[in-house]
Amino acid sequence: MWATIEEELDLAGALERAGDSFVVVDCLTTWTGNLQFHGRTETEVLAAADAAIAAATARPGTTIVVSNEVGMGI
Repeated sequence: MWATIEEELDLAGALERAGDSFVVVDCLTTWTGNLQFHGRTETEVLAAADAAIAAATARPGTTIVVSNEVGMGI
């Protein structure tokens, strides 16, 4: 059994709330697109990414991160 957390913007907060459970973040591309859609600047997006990385590495549980393959097409 697993829980699904749908978080549009606060990835770091969602990771912190997940506790020690196994987490799959799907997907970083959508998350960064959401940040940009909501008017976040490049500096704010990078700060949010740093916060998410810090939250993921501080977790006692496993975190798997998925992103799209950009530029790998035909």
